[in-house]
Amino acid sequence: MKTGVILARFQPIHNGHLQLIKKACDENEQVLVIIGSIDKLSKRNPIPWTIRKQLVEKAINKECVLCNAGG
Repeated sequence: MKTGVILARFQPIHNGHLQLIKKACDENEQVLVIIGSIDKLSKRNPIPWTIRKQLVEKAINKECVLCNAGG
């Protein structure tokens, strides 16, 4: 099974991240999305990882619904 891996901070998630995830989904049987810098809360990483996780899940779910609706 071919697995794609996406590692990003998602500070916050944006369309570029979603395009990358979609491309990985198109090219792999499964995709692992990893949220980086979870132990660092700073000026460069202002959003806690728990909130980023929720935002990533919501964005991916919304994108999946849109993709499924069109195809």
